[in-house]
Amino acid sequence: MRRWRDIAGPALAAIMAAAWTAGCGSEEPDRPVAAGPRPPDAAVVTIPGQLEAADAVGVTRRSQTWENTELAIEKIVPEGSRVQEGDFLCQFDSTQTSRAEEAARNEARNKELALKSAEAQLAAQRGELEAARQSAPADLASYRLAVQKLKNLPEPVDLTAAETEVKKAQAILEEAQKRCEAVEALAGRGLASEQALIEARFGRDVARADLEWAQSRLEEVRAGADPLEIAVAEAEEKIAQVASRLEIKRAEVSVAEAEIDVEWAKAEHEIATKKLETASREVELSSRYAPTGGLVVYEKVMNPGGKYEKVGTGITVFITDRVLSIISGEKFRFRGKASEAALSRIGVGLPASVTLE
Repeated sequence: MRRWRDIAGPALAAIMAAAWTAGCGSEEPDRPVAAGPRPPDAAVVTIPGQLEAADAVGVTRRSQTWENTELAIEKIVPEGSRVQEGDFLCQFDSTQTSRAEEAARNEARNKELALKSAEAQLAAQRGELEAARQSAPADLASYRLAVQKLKNLPEPVDLTAAETEVKKAQAILEEAQKRCEAVEALAGRGLASEQALIEARFGRDVARADLEWAQSRLEEVRAGADPLEIAVAEAEEKIAQVASRLEIKRAEVSVAEAEIDVEWAKAEHEIATKKLETASREVELSSRYAPTGGLVVYEKVMNPGGKYEKVGTGITVFITDRVLSIISGEKFRFRGKASEAALSRIGVGLPASVTLE
């Protein structure tokens, strides 16, 4: 790179022409400078400015967050080094960013476990819902069958059994009646004891009572179920239906709540994953590499005292600060600030003096 003093002489006219035509040094560059008479000292004008490479590539301290706005430089290539694209340039303190990455990784892991737990809970709730839906018909069938059975009474087998009991009781009563009459006849002739007569009559009375009970039972069977009994059975069936529907609704609500929990867990896991990606990217950005080949030139950044200092190891750099530049060519330009009055003193084609600061 040329020294400034080597450029000041031969490039002076070009610099002034560029400042004049482009207005880069004017405080109001869009306003034309009026031509007119020049004072005698028009050839002596001082314009403060700087000379910089026109094709310099600036390298800043990049970041994806505003959490670590300022970081110190840990390593940096020597100024004046020539680098190729992809070569290491500098590294910033990654203590805070590494801690943030580890915390984000733990958070993402916890959210993943929470998501798996929510999904397992959802699967369990869906299983309970399906079981409730499948068991409901079988549970209600027994109540429905009981009601139908009462309404279909008497059943043929029960009626036949009751009639058979009546006939059997009638036969027993007839036999007991004959035995009682025979004993009474013998007792009348003194051939049977009083005890035998009592037993015969007792047997007859028992047989008569059994017949009456069998006949009553036959009438009950023939009459069918008691209307009140049917009403009670129907009420029990309705209660069972309501209980079954309630159980299914509760299972459906549990499934809906579990689904919401899963969606919430998914959202939290996604957020944690994005935070981890951002934190990992932040760690990657702790090191900067050359975007192009060329000569490394250090930049100046403002220190805590409010003054500018050249970057180096230990220097704190803000997120938007330019750390260094890479100069890959030999094209330079002059940038300066001058008032309109100062520019008006420059005459085209006249010699001039420019001070570069």
